[in-house]
Amino acid sequence: MSSCNYARLYDAYYYAHDCGRPYQRDLHWLGFFGRIADQIVSRIGPCTVLDAGCAMGFLVEELRRRGVECYGVDISEYAIARVHPDVRPFCWVGSITEPFPQRYDLIVCIEIVEHMPAAEAEKAIANLCQHTDDILFSSTPFDYKELTHFNVQPPEYWAELFARQGFFRDVDFDASFIVPWAVRFRRKTEPLPRLVREYERRFWLLWKENVDLRELGREVRSQLVEARGNQANVAEIADLLAEYEWLRQQLLRERRAPYIRTLFRFWQLLHSVRILGWRLIKRLPSPVKQPISQTFVAEFDNLQSVSILIENQPHPLSSPLQITLTAADDPECILMERTISPHQLPAMGVLKLEFDPGGKTENRCCRLVINAPGASSGDTFYLWGYVRPGRHGGKLQWGDRPLRGELVMSATYGIPPCTFPDRWQPPLWSTTSLLDLEALIKVAINLLVNR
Repeated sequence: MSSCNYARLYDAYYYAHDCGRPYQRDLHWLGFFGRIADQIVSRIGPCTVLDAGCAMGFLVEELRRRGVECYGVDISEYAIARVHPDVRPFCWVGSITEPFPQRYDLIVCIEIVEHMPAAEAEKAIANLCQHTDDILFSSTPFDYKELTHFNVQPPEYWAELFARQGFFRDVDFDASFIVPWAVRFRRKTEPLPRLVREYERRFWLLWKENVDLRELGREVRSQLVEARGNQANVAEIADLLAEYEWLRQQLLRERRAPYIRTLFRFWQLLHSVRILGWRLIKRLPSPVKQPISQTFVAEFDNLQSVSILIENQPHPLSSPLQITLTAADDPECILMERTISPHQLPAMGVLKLEFDPGGKTENRCCRLVINAPGASSGDTFYLWGYVRPGRHGGKLQWGDRPLRGELVMSATYGIPPCTFPDRWQPPLWSTTSLLDLEALIKVAINLLVNR
């Protein structure tokens, strides 16, 4: 397949649907390439740069904004037509297998060659190496699902192609600010023994890290065996088991992908955890399958409303939501019973249920039940709960199964208009107040990489 045959694949549909998220001029992509440009300027400091496979020229734009003479080439006429007018004269339509007009201090090639047939990709590598002595390179070793990925290869495949051109990995340069598998290849003129020395030095560090992790795993296992002799210390056994399993998973990841660090995987798992009013909250199991119930003790007389935090996205409920508030010891004593249309539910936010004041309710144990009996299994409706309980005597359940923590809930007492919230009202309760731990971990990773 020649370049002219597959160039037509990279059209409006490709950039709208095949890049993970729509590839367009927005804060996400400008921020992504802006961070890459900052790293290139501060850690490499080139005067001239070529972005081989520049798409809509975002990296060219960001580098030129920082005073670097940057150019871009891409095979997609659709993409080049959408380059910003300020940098359009410095970008052109072309294949990276064809000679460039000059040599450059640095060539950047990010996630491009996997889109090319093997023979074309090999020609492209040779062409890049003829026009620079320094290349920032990445090509996914994992993503076989994308239809235009004709040539997904492991890192060693590309390293061999570069080595044939006299380029070798800079083992002291961490290029993971692009993607975890990114590499800086540089033309090396040192004798072979010196190159072997550099690779052995890096291999030794990775080998030592792996050995130390194994040794730590054995130590944890020994502590686990010793702790099992004391059945009274159940919590310590559970903690050691969890730590041992974590270390075992770490060793597996080190074997499979030594350049992918633990934090990169960790933040992906935090999409269901947030911080609300400096307390950890988590997404609870869906009441679509079984009802969620929360018992709580009313603090004052005339309980007249309860509020809960819900999430009704990305696939909202297709049937009404049923909510019942009863006395915990007498289910027949109903304080409030509501059937709420799915159209009245917010995508993410507070659902407040008001009802007639309940009279003598102080110190009374109540039970709130939320159920969606008619919902389909594909509906994504969730309640949010605190990781650790705070209310006295509270009990959170999913069907008959007890859950740790308690529902994010607030009650209001009094007779309108003289009403007042209980002391469990969160200090901040809005969509913007839900601090995203996943985003915090991403910030922490960037700070560690940039140190």
